[in-house]
Parts: sequence; structure tokens; C-alpha cells
Amino acid sequence: MLDLNEIVDSFIKDNDVYIKYLPSINNLGKVIFNEQINVLEKKWSRTFSLNESIQICFNFLKTIDKDLANEFKNTIKSLDSDNLPYVNFISKEEYPNSSSHITKKRVYIYYDNSPYDVYTILHELIHKLNDYEYVVDDIKTVESFEKLYFGETVSMLGEEMLGKYMLENNFINENDYSYRKYLRLNNVKECIKDIIVENELINMRKKSLDINYDNCLNILNNYSKDSIEYKILNDEKNNLIRIRNILEKKELSFPVSQRYILGYALCEQLSSNKDINEIFKIIHNEIGSIDSNIKDIMIGILKNYEDTKKSR
Repeated sequence: MLDLNEIVDSFIKDNDVYIKYLPSINNLGKVIFNEQINVLEKKWSRTFSLNESIQICFNFLKTIDKDLANEFKNTIKSLDSDNLPYVNFISKEEYPNSSSHITKKRVYIYYDNSPYDVYTILHELIHKLNDYEYVVDDIKTVESFEKLYFGETVSMLGEEMLGKYMLENNFINENDYSYRKYLRLNNVKECIKDIIVENELINMRKKSLDINYDNCLNILNNYSKDSIEYKILNDEKNNLIRIRNILEKKELSFPVSQRYILGYALCEQLSSNKDINEIFKIIHNEIGSIDSNIKDIMIGILKNYEDTKKSR
């Protein structure tokens, strides 16, 4: 059985691109971690039927691009060669602990008739609509730099735009709108915790230090007790949530977690732009292309976000 040292060593060996940008992702995460969103009530004001949620998504997408909206509807209706749906809707009453997700072929959406269903349907279907497979030698699937780093951005940007659309059209109230943003930020903060912990593990192995209790304690004590790092690492020392997760999955969560951090920061920068519909379509199309070339633009936007937040 692989131990923690071996898992981290394997990641370092096989992920030069991720290692290169890890310090920047780590710093961006610390900027976001201090943000707060206040809500009056941590609950939804109303319910939606599944059909209502789907229809709201469709009508919202029509305000951006009618072809994209029709593609959305057709994907939901589509069946594969075995007459099975590509998009599967499952009540959370049956599977209360399951989370919506997309596989290489199918979308699984667990719904509970809350406004959050609308966001979830849009988020996962956008992933499906900008998905692609690029196979080399019939074995290896290759993703573009943009997909690796910005794969969550367009879905999260769609969520933010959808929230404003629902608020403006009285589908939700101000508290519902803030509550969704509160839930998303808290989710991103969990991703930031992943990054902070795994960054330290990677740095330890790069210095040829064994990942053990004493060495981890030394790392922790090198930080000020008021620092973000100390708070997150001390919490991990006490509950080992992320360490146990790495050992169970035999891999680091960083490749997935960093996409949410980048997506959050980009959405905050882009969502108020007057040309947001065109920006959304451009990112959607670029992320869905193996020949995409938006890296420098995205990195520039992130740098501006980080500088702006730090100056406040």
C-alpha cells in the first residue's frame, strides 16, 4: 500500500505544470479565504419543481445564445445507443449524501426542489456542452491547459449570471441570491484548505522531508498563530480530513480544487462586465476546444483580482 510520501512523490514526478503554478494558486487562495458573504437566513425562500428548474435554465440561456439554449434542451432529451439518457435526474430523497457530477459520458443531477437545483442543472450541463475528448494512440486522453486550469470557470460564471437573471425576474429574493453566493464561497474555502495543506506536503517532499507528525508540527509552528496557514494546518492536525482523503484516494485533490479557486476569482472579476454575454460565449467555446488559447488573458485577470483585493 502506498504511503503518504509515495503518493506526494508520484504527484510531483507526474505534474510539472501543476507544480509550476502552485505558489500562485496558493497565494490567490489566501486572498479569497478572507472574504465573507453575509446572509439573513441560511435557507431558501421557495421551492421549484424539476421541470421549472430546467425551464428557467433554458430561458436564461436564450438571453445569451438561442443555439446554446437549444443545445442545452436537446442534451437533456438525448438518449445513447442503448436508449439511456445522457442526463440523469435523481431525487436526493433517494440518495441524500450524493453530489451532482459529470462523467465522461453522463451527467448525474441530484435534486431537492430548491432554487439550488437551477444552479446545479446549469453548472453540470455547461460542463457537458463544452466537453470534448482528444485521444492519442487510442489510449491517452489529453486536456488543454485551459481545461486543466479553467475547467470550472465557465460553469461558475454561468451560475453568477443565472443568479442575477433569477433575481431580476423575481424567481428568487435577495436572501436566496446571497445564500447561493455564501454556499459557493464556503465550497471554495474548502478547496483553499486542500491547496494550503497539499502545498505544504509537496514542499516537504521537495526538501526530502518525511511527512510525519514531528515534521508537520515544525511546519505548523513556523507560522504565526494569526496566519491563514496556521489556522488551516492546525485544523488539519486535529481532524486529518485531507490527509485521510489523500490516503483513501491515493491522489492529491489539488488538480480539481484549484479550478474552483480560479473560477471564483475570475467570476468576481468578470460578472459585472457590460459584455458579459459575449465573454461567457468566448470562454465556453475556448474551454471546449483542444486548440484553445486564453491562458494569458485569464492569468492577467487573476493578477488584477489579487492586486485589487490586497490593496483594500
